[in-house]
Amino acid sequence: MPILQFQRSRLNADQLLINWQLNKKIKKLYQFINFFSLFQSDNQFISNLNYNRVQLKNYVVLIQQGEVNDGINIQGSFNRNSQQSNIYEEYFDSNCQENDVKQQTQYYYNEGVALFQQNKYQEAIGFFNKAIDLEPNKWNYHYQKGLALFQQQKNLAAIQCFDRVIKIKPYDSHPYFYKGLSLNKLRRYDEAIGCFNIVLMIEKSDSQAFYNKGLSLFQSQRYQEAITCFDQVELEEDCNANFYKGQALMSLKRFQNAITCFNKVIQKDPENIESQNLKGLALNQLNQDTEAINCFQQSIRLNPNDSFPYYKKGISLIALNQNKQALACFDQAIAVDQDNDEIYYQKGLVLVQLNRFLEAIRCFEEAVLINPKNASSLNQKGLALVSLNRHYEAISFFKKAQSIDPAVMYMRNLADTLLYCGRKAESKYWYLIARQNIEIIKQKI
Repeated sequence: MPILQFQRSRLNADQLLINWQLNKKIKKLYQFINFFSLFQSDNQFISNLNYNRVQLKNYVVLIQQGEVNDGINIQGSFNRNSQQSNIYEEYFDSNCQENDVKQQTQYYYNEGVALFQQNKYQEAIGFFNKAIDLEPNKWNYHYQKGLALFQQQKNLAAIQCFDRVIKIKPYDSHPYFYKGLSLNKLRRYDEAIGCFNIVLMIEKSDSQAFYNKGLSLFQSQRYQEAITCFDQVELEEDCNANFYKGQALMSLKRFQNAITCFNKVIQKDPENIESQNLKGLALNQLNQDTEAINCFQQSIRLNPNDSFPYYKKGISLIALNQNKQALACFDQAIAVDQDNDEIYYQKGLVLVQLNRFLEAIRCFEEAVLINPKNASSLNQKGLALVSLNRHYEAISFFKKAQSIDPAVMYMRNLADTLLYCGRKAESKYWYLIARQNIEIIKQKI
């Protein structure tokens, strides 16, 4: 999947950075101590209260400075005698029993946000649900729950939350934006594009909306429209937009322009392996194989455990008729990845060019073992057998190849081999089938 960018600085200003309020009991206790401090301090009890008032102020300062993290234990924070204790308890009992809905929901919400910031999304959702149960029409509760679900890849559930936010607060761009991201992940690209269009109606210069709309268009193979969107992003600063713009340009066969985009990515991020590889592929298309090899070599330097650049370097070397060097590259690719049938296939082709037919046959057999539907390897094994004058053995492989992929070339190879073996009737049949397929292809063209 494409890289989805969604960290927008304005998002968390009012949801994620919560200024925690003092606990209601602390406020009540502070009022209580201030009330008694109006009396003369010649009484030991009143003196203790004055001392505790100073202690409480210090404690509040610590809370505001973030130096007290754990639960607040008011009763254990003060030096008090049994008479004070009784008065405190009576005061709490009489004044702190009520737990109004607004304060309770805010507590649940704040707890949820704190857990969200710790990446404890499932626990956070539990608190957001409690807040929603008490106040179902608070948009930010649904929104924050949607973000938590989004982070868990629960995109359908997240969309339901963002839809709820949109119903409550229809002119806010944020729920449309995240709904679009969720739809993108579900590959519902047309719907995602609709969401990003609404974001851009509300906030006309939103770079991330343009970028993610561009991704949706790119995945829908609407490459020119995608390029237009990527052009609205600050491309000099955004590697991802340049990267996908380059891919879109390659799909339109505008290889030189694509190389320009990949160069911008590499200039900003010299260790971007994918851009090096794609630049190499674009250079291959322009027959600039030596330059392409340099790109693949750079990718190998950055990650020697990736088979792709070895493989593509080998293909480039074949184009330069450097078959032995290409063979070494394919061996390196196989050492990294033994399960890639295409690498064995290409190695087999090089061995055929070097007239090493038995080794080539073993490569084609490995390719078919990995991927039994690799018709090209079956066909090439047949041709290698023909080169060894083993025509009768070759027939079965040509038949298998054309049964998987009814390509005219496979049928012609089968017909030629049957004719060589004196099986004229069968040969005539396959020549006829091949000719009919050629006519069908011409009609389609």
